[in-house]
Amino acid sequence: MDARFDDFDNDAYTLAYLLHPKYHGAGLKNSLFIQLLSTAANFGYNMGYSKEKCKHLCGQLKRYKDKRFPFNIPYDDNYETPDLWWNIIDGYDELKQLALKLFAIMPSSASCEHGFSKLGWLSGKYRINLSTQSLESLAKMSSYYLSNLKKEL
Repeated sequence: MDARFDDFDNDAYTLAYLLHPKYHGAGLKNSLFIQLLSTAANFGYNMGYSKEKCKHLCGQLKRYKDKRFPFNIPYDDNYETPDLWWNIIDGYDELKQLALKLFAIMPSSASCEHGFSKLGWLSGKYRINLSTQSLESLAKMSSYYLSNLKKEL
């Protein structure tokens, strides 16, 4: 179980958690925040930011973590989404662009939901010792045969 958790435990997910205005990274240790500064700078670099803009990004992330203005604006998940909240932030373009890019990734699309449902079935209590690669291969084969069922018959 811990090995499977490690497969999904990465800095992009943690950075998205930090940037969610409802949580502001509640419960994250300072040592992890320092690691996320580096992750954010790497994302910024990959987004085409200069070294100077990456430094601005890290400074903005520090202000965000400390909930300094304008990052202290209340968030109500009954009426808004993270992207709506981030769109009202002005003057912090690097951090805003990074947050909007991370929140644009849709983890709950129908095909992904179906795939994860299939993975849950494949990794039932009798197949729990399958490696990640084996599980991935089984899911790919199952998906292929189901999508090409008419051709195969």
